[in-house]
Amino acid sequence: MTSVAASAELLTPSPVNVLRILREGFRTLFHTARIVVPLVLFSWAIAFSTNFQYYIVIPDYLSFYVLIPLYNILYVLFIGAVIIAVFEYLEGRKISLGWCFRQLRGRALPYLGLIIMIGFAELAGFLFIVIFAIILAARWYVAVPCLLGEGLGPRKSLARSAMLTQGSRVRVLTLAFIIGLPWFLVSVVLVELSESYGSLLFSGIILLLDHIIGAYAAVTMTLLHRDLRRRREGPGRDELTAIFA
Repeated sequence: MTSVAASAELLTPSPVNVLRILREGFRTLFHTARIVVPLVLFSWAIAFSTNFQYYIVIPDYLSFYVLIPLYNILYVLFIGAVIIAVFEYLEGRKISLGWCFRQLRGRALPYLGLIIMIGFAELAGFLFIVIFAIILAARWYVAVPCLLGEGLGPRKSLARSAMLTQGSRVRVLTLAFIIGLPWFLVSVVLVELSESYGSLLFSGIILLLDHIIGAYAAVTMTLLHRDLRRRREGPGRDELTAIFA
């Protein structure tokens, strides 16, 4: 009787539960900590080193053409590695840092291409019609998990994300808002303190916070992708096996 009730719950499409995803995000972040923590610290160290341009003399061309692009690329790869780690965890596989990077290496170029496409499209939207950029953000919110988790190309990932988020975009934006607003407010306060006191300490805290919340956002994005797939297509084979075993 219990398995029948559980199967009925999984097989019946239900709205995305934002609060449940937020709670599960913390639990998933904890269980993947041995992968996520080294990624956070490594990416933070790179970002922190680029921040020295404000405290020591570094030529502007070196900062603009080398340090800042390097940091941005590494940050994007950091987010991708976290997403892959979450996929592996959700599948019940043992995960390692090397495995995540090997998986990411095979998808690096399409992944970076997707990020560039999304970035340019949303930037154009914000420059001309802000509401258009918000709509695109909601449509394409799970495009990266589609590419890294389902092995699709950039264009198909965008189309897949638009299909999965259809009917759930208000909840998608709610999730993004709940994660992004505290991130923005705390960052503003720390930036003000950093500018007032000119301390590397506040700069380091801002960057560390940015990476921790970035990792959490990547985790919740992947969980949202799973729930949207389940809502559209039903539970996966592993879930059905666990229920009817």
